[in-house]
Amino acid sequence: MPFSSEAILVVDDDDFQLDLMASQLANLGFADVLLAADGQQALAQFDLHRTRVKLIISDLSMPDMDGLVMMRHLASRGFGGGVILLSGMHDDILSRAGGLAQAHGLRILGCLSKPCDPQQLNQMLRSA
Repeated sequence: MPFSSEAILVVDDDDFQLDLMASQLANLGFADVLLAADGQQALAQFDLHRTRVKLIISDLSMPDMDGLVMMRHLASRGFGGGVILLSGMHDDILSRAGGLAQAHGLRILGCLSKPCDPQQLNQMLRSA
């Protein structure tokens, strides 16, 4: 199984979405999941678990630090894993956000609309 000794960091300011994503990941066989309620918590989790975090699933729209600003900080910290962007925004906005994250040198695996389809999520995770 991919990521068996590696962690997935999920970032979302909505507790329901965090719980839903953690449940979907567990159902797909990914047990090592770190959760963060905002960009600052995500950066703290990343700094604490830097060697284990290989994938980040992040909401785009969050208070204080949105997903794109957080991605810029992760890029400056040398994050080389995969990124899946998650949002309730329109697909074209998601696509543009993915392009911006790639411009910062991040490896975008895909963009998913909320609520995400577990099959689409699984395909993106397996492609990593």
